[in-house]
Amino acid sequence: MRRALAAIALALAMPAAAQVDRAALADKLSALADEGNAEAAYHLGMMRHLGLGGAKDDKAAFALFKKAADAGDPLAAYKLGDYYAKADNGQVEPDKAEALRLKTVAAEAGYALAQYDVARMHFDAEQTDAALEWLLRAAQQGHPDALRALASLYNSDAIPKDAA
Repeated sequence: MRRALAAIALALAMPAAAQVDRAALADKLSALADEGNAEAAYHLGMMRHLGLGGAKDDKAAFALFKKAADAGDPLAAYKLGDYYAKADNGQVEPDKAEALRLKTVAAEAGYALAQYDVARMHFDAEQTDAALEWLLRAAQQGHPDALRALASLYNSDAIPKDAA
């Protein structure tokens, strides 16, 4: 099953010139999602979100991300968190607490972008200790923005210097 989903993900990344029948791919993902496959629901949600294999449909994408996140897919939780973090998506009212909760699911699963986003959300809430923890986790994975932010903090007066 994982190999099939990896092949589907690879097909999604291929340029249009590669003759991928995205509509057929969407049909296969839909069948898997209907069987309860959370990863398939996430990938189909991304297709709807981006307008691949059919028209862009944020309402369908949101529903698919919710289904996948409810079934435990951390990337779907991250995308769902994006919907709650933004005021202009037309699907839900902004909810910073829910966005943080959902993105933390993905951050705890090891997704560096989610770790960076969670760090930023904690900084915005002036929760410095939590923010630094998540920023360090993202930087340890080589996330470029986390590395730049951490370097900037160490080169400022925000973090006390060790006695030399």
